[in-house]
Amino acid sequence: MFAYHTGPWESNRIVSMFNHYGFIVDCIHYTDRSFVPREDYDIIFACTGELYRLVASMKKEPGG
Repeated sequence: MFAYHTGPWESNRIVSMFNHYGFIVDCIHYTDRSFVPREDYDIIFACTGELYRLVASMKKEPGG
């Protein structure tokens, strides 16, 4: 089913698990360096160093 890597299957399972617990999931390709969150997220899950960039672009909570 997957020619070279299990990443697509793993991503699908992770999204399914978050959906199961009631989360709405935005999924971006790991090479998409242009995506900037336009809203606050309850959870940001990343498999690469992009986590730091995505978290840094989110709004800061008052007093946080």
